[in-house]
Amino acid sequence: MTIRILDEDVANKIAAGEVIERPASVVKELIENAIDANGRRLLVEIRDAGMTYIRVSDDGEGIEAKQLPLAFLRHATSKITAASDLRSVRTLGFRGEALASIAAVARVEIYSRPQEQPTGAYLRIEGGQVLTHESAGCPVGTNIIVKDLFYNTPARRKFLKSPGAEKRYIIDVVGRLALANPHVAIRLVCDKEEVLSTQGNGDMLLAIQAVFGGELASGMLPIQGQLPPGTINGYIGLPELARGQRTHQVFIINGRCIESRLLTSALERSYGSLLMTRRFPVAVVQLQLDPAFIDVNVHPAKSEVRFQDDSMVYRGLLLAGQRALGQREADRTWPMSPEPKGEQAQWTFEPAVVGRVEPLRELQSPYVTTAPQPTQVIGQVFQGFIIVQTPTEMLIIDQHAAHERILYERLRRQQEDAAIQELLLPVTLDAGPEQAHLIESNRELLHSLGVGLEGFGGTSFILRHVPTFLASKGNWSELLSQITEALAGTSPEDALLVTLACHGAVKYGDRLTLHEMETLVADLFQADCFGTCPHGRPTILRYSQGELERRFGR
Repeated sequence: MTIRILDEDVANKIAAGEVIERPASVVKELIENAIDANGRRLLVEIRDAGMTYIRVSDDGEGIEAKQLPLAFLRHATSKITAASDLRSVRTLGFRGEALASIAAVARVEIYSRPQEQPTGAYLRIEGGQVLTHESAGCPVGTNIIVKDLFYNTPARRKFLKSPGAEKRYIIDVVGRLALANPHVAIRLVCDKEEVLSTQGNGDMLLAIQAVFGGELASGMLPIQGQLPPGTINGYIGLPELARGQRTHQVFIINGRCIESRLLTSALERSYGSLLMTRRFPVAVVQLQLDPAFIDVNVHPAKSEVRFQDDSMVYRGLLLAGQRALGQREADRTWPMSPEPKGEQAQWTFEPAVVGRVEPLRELQSPYVTTAPQPTQVIGQVFQGFIIVQTPTEMLIIDQHAAHERILYERLRRQQEDAAIQELLLPVTLDAGPEQAHLIESNRELLHSLGVGLEGFGGTSFILRHVPTFLASKGNWSELLSQITEALAGTSPEDALLVTLACHGAVKYGDRLTLHEMETLVADLFQADCFGTCPHGRPTILRYSQGELERRFGR
């Protein structure tokens, strides 16, 4: 075995892979540099999902001409000078790796001019090699252009997703940075079309409106809390705004967007029983903490942090969330086990139990596979469950789950020929930038299922027709949010079928006539997979006559 030292070019390309995973990584690093340079107005322009062209312009402090080549050397930074400075980092960048990593795998041009300089400077660099460095006329600030990303590492391109997916990653990262920095006006232009624009006036709620849309922003509640090393503030969504994924959760530490299972768990626990199973709250939560209390030097992408005291941060966010939602700490007791030791700690929270009543035991799996015959509908309880009798069993049917299954299979059979209902008055709906992109990218799929959405300028749409079973439902803004949430998943077609079925199904709390119940039960047992709803929950629980008799001591 021969050990050798890699040459600098190979080493730089390997190191670049830790920081620059995709075009969105380039956009993130350049925006963070612009914010660190005190830029207050940023323009981000991309073409071809960032693969051929990315430009980020700012009105910040700029870089002196003689310093410009140094900015592209690995571990060259203006943010820190000694290891001890890592305990007091307040900037978004500090590792000195981003520009060097970008330059190693792309063709880069940069214009920059400090306020005190009459002229600026221009630098062109390819594959980490400086080709041109000269004076140039340019406005105050920095304008950096990245072309042909991964042109010299074609293997990296093969692992990228579709242009639509990569574009969504960029929209997401710009949106998160805009939420973390509401004092900065950020404008994103994709293929010459503006998809996001924030005012930069410091109002986080206005930033939420620009990124997530007005309908969601109107349902946000302010959250505030105090910790010994700092504060908690931001906004969390009403329970009814909860989503099927955590894509609308943004956590910010000292202006830096991070990922944290600790914070996610604390936020979701604060909702208690207000959330349905597998539904996740919307939130933009910002923690301003003493830099000495956190370690930001965890990962090259700077997306993770470590806290000195996990339990204090967890408890602080949990209580702040409960207060925002109108809950009191005294309402529930939350025993903790085990004591957390770090970010990977396993937290188990259970309400204090005074006594336990043994529930009615199911005789069989709730996933019923054989249709019972004959059946007699007895009635409805709690305006949510239908009681059905067979010669040997009692069945309890969840009316919403059952109707979901019926509509889902009906939609699947009728796809490409869906029965539609024109709306008497077309409805204008406002979407967020990412929502608008998802709708435009899936217009044919939506129409094949009977959802007639047409562009109405910017990120607005007109809803002209819907599947017949949705015509009387209304609440079209909620439907739009659910549709775009489904389209953002890994299986958008099936997720959209599930979403439309869920929105059109009778709800828990809807009072049904005997005829409606009988029709629903009959339709359910005609379904191919009547034992579960499209989400996988059981539609039916069954109990034998013998089990009931034993319960009553007969």
